[in-house]
Amino acid sequence: MEFRSALPSLHHTNPRLLSACQAMGVNLSREIAMIRESTPPNDDYLIRCPRLGHQIYFSYCRRENQGLPCFKALDCWYSHFLVEEYFRKELSPEEWEKAFTRSDKTKTVSLVELIEQAKKSARKAPSSED
Repeated sequence: MEFRSALPSLHHTNPRLLSACQAMGVNLSREIAMIRESTPPNDDYLIRCPRLGHQIYFSYCRRENQGLPCFKALDCWYSHFLVEEYFRKELSPEEWEKAFTRSDKTKTVSLVELIEQAKKSARKAPSSED
């Protein structure tokens, strides 16, 4: 069964639900349309960013990570449109890996490695006391 046919048409939607959505400023037809497609929303559509703590556009999430998507973009936008399908089309396999594949290292291990690197580079650096 195609996903589109599984969604209710707006004229079959509960009238109280439609009224509540309109009262909150939610355009239900736009919400349903975005869920059905892999087309990202325009910059008039905001969601709360769990990392930044405020409202954000998809266009920011798309390029937040040095030109690559934020690593949380899949989690944040999955309920708004087919975000994984969109990124699989837009990104090369290497970009996908770089953006969304998390390292198996814990933060503690990464910090210890960074501290060790800093210690080594400090030992190699010439002393400025001469």
